[in-house]
Amino acid sequence: MGSDFLLPWARLSSQSLSVEKRKELGVPEYATFYFEYGKEAGHWEGKDLVKHLTEIVIPIAEVIYPGYQFLFLFDNSSSNHGLFASDALGASSMNLTSGGEQAFLREGYYTGADGIRYIQPMWNNPRGEREGL
Repeated sequence: MGSDFLLPWARLSSQSLSVEKRKELGVPEYATFYFEYGKEAGHWEGKDLVKHLTEIVIPIAEVIYPGYQFLFLFDNSSSNHGLFASDALGASSMNLTSGGEQAFLREGYYTGADGIRYIQPMWNNPRGEREGL
């Protein structure tokens, strides 16, 4: 399996730098990461994507495009990219009723009809219970 990062005009790479400069900066020539599937090798997971992004892709992008901010878009269509923070607000990680064993979720918010932004706690503070849907 290969994981790579594409720009509208080419693959993300540090080819414009000399070999010596790449070594000095500690960046590889390409942002490509190859992974072998298998019973012993395991499977590509969200944590692998994050590691690839933080250890290979972002360092190359910062060297090649200094001073820019980056936007990475992922299709999130398969389970290997379905990575969320442990406190992410997602219905699949909540119980229907209060209490239960789901993780403590971070606070959410909503904007009322009055245009004011209100905090929506995801736990029942007086009893210390997790809030349900």
